Order: sequence, then structure tokens, then C-alpha cells
Amino acid sequence: MSGNFKRKANQKEIPVVGDWVFLKDKNSEKFFINSIIKRKTLLFRVYPQKGIQSIVANVDNLFLTFSLDPLNFNIEKIKIYLSLNVIGKIRKFIILNKADLLEKKNLENILCSIEKELGFSRSNIIILDSLNLIGYDYLNSILIPFETSTFIGPSGVGKSTIINNLYGKKILKTSEVNIKNYKGKHTTTTRKIIILNNNHIVIDTPGITFINKNKLNLEKFSIILEYASQCKFSNCKHISEPGCYVKEMLSNGSISESLYRDYLNTIKKDEEF
Repeated sequence: MSGNFKRKANQKEIPVVGDWVFLKDKNSEKFFINSIIKRKTLLFRVYPQKGIQSIVANVDNLFLTFSLDPLNFNIEKIKIYLSLNVIGKIRKFIILNKADLLEKKNLENILCSIEKELGFSRSNIIILDSLNLIGYDYLNSILIPFETSTFIGPSGVGKSTIINNLYGKKILKTSEVNIKNYKGKHTTTTRKIIILNNNHIVIDTPGITFINKNKLNLEKFSIILEYASQCKFSNCKHISEPGCYVKEMLSNGSISESLYRDYLNTIKKDEEF
């Protein structure tokens, strides 16, 4: 970003994957972003006492992706992901992946629960067996050329595998599933744009960490949350990211080591989905 734009932009105006931007060529190796073109949609979340983190912009379809394996499926997870904030009109779908790991009668019970508790119609629920490529005809029919979709969900549910199957070959790294708990490893660490063969644009995203306001002791960690709002990146985890104001305050003694460790342990233990 150009210095002038960076000074004037608020958190919601910081460019994210999916944005179209105006660039200024200063005859150097870098192009500077002067502003972003008005978005038609924006997906974002709000951290307690930290502010807005934009996730992706200008998407037409949001595929909330979950694994149907019996050890990890939880309808409460779907409710939490549905709480993501949206500006503009984004079509929402629920993808239930790894259908090969669930009996048909149990799948029907899950579908009824999603319809009843979340108000989702069956036409907006996509059942996938990514091992045997079952369910992809319906998913492909939704992916209209020159529109944009994003796949969002917990780590290890098979988002990268789904995108590889849609593309027709392996272009994203995947990992083996742990046979003890059916969980895949967290392999996607950055947001990526992939253009499918029909010119549909797909944005792959890492698993999202949610902060449970009821479990996070806001009073105890108030000083950390206050400093966190001044970090360079709105999704800073305060571990090794550049421009982390929390780490800076830790190094000069403004935050105690014990409080810092307690905060990280609380987030890691209780707040990840």
C-alpha cells in the first residue's frame, strides 16, 4: 500500500484476497496500491476488543465446508461459521465432505437437523464423497464461469482436496487423514486464488480460529487485547508475525511472561474450531 493510503485506510478498507485495486506505477520494482475498487461483497469477522478482520472480498458463493466423519462432525461448528459477517449478497452453501465415512441413516438425521435448526434447504446442502468423486456434478453446476467462490471451514476437512478434484489434478497440497481421529492436518496456511478450467474463480482459505467471548477472560487479558489492536496485521496470533505490538510490549516488560503464556494457552485450548 502507498503510505498515503495506509494512513487513511481503516481496518475494513485494507486490501484482502478478492479485491480489485488501483495501482500507481512509480517506475520502480513495486506497484503501490492507492485505493480499492468498491466491493460488491465482503466476508469478515469481529474480534472482541480488537476490531474487524476482513477475510475475502467480491465473492459470489460461500461454501462452508465440514467433515462428516462421526468423531468430528458437530452442528455447533456450522452455527459458529454461519456467524461470520457479510456485506452484500453472498449465496451460502453447506458442504458435507467425507460422506464415505458415515452411514446413510445417520446422514439423513444430520440433514434433517441442518434443515430444522439452521433453516437450510436441501438444495443448499452439498454432500461429497471426495474419495469416490460422488456429488461433484451438483457442485460443478453451481460454479458459474467468471463468478467467484470461497471454501471456508475448520482445518483438515478436505477443502484443498475438493479444489483439486474440481480442477482435475493436484494443485494444492493435501495431507493424509489420521485413522485414529479422522482428522486431516492443517495444510493450507495462506489464501490462494485458483482459476478452474471453466473460468470460475476459487479462493482457498486456511482454517479459521474463533475467539469464544464467553471463555476468554476479557478482564484478565484486557491489556493484551488493547495492545493487539495496534498490531500490524488484524489476524496476528502474537507468536512470530512481523509488526506484532503485543510481542513488542512483551519484550519491554509491559506484559508479563506469565500473562502472555496464559493468553496463548487459553486461545489454543479453548478457542479453536
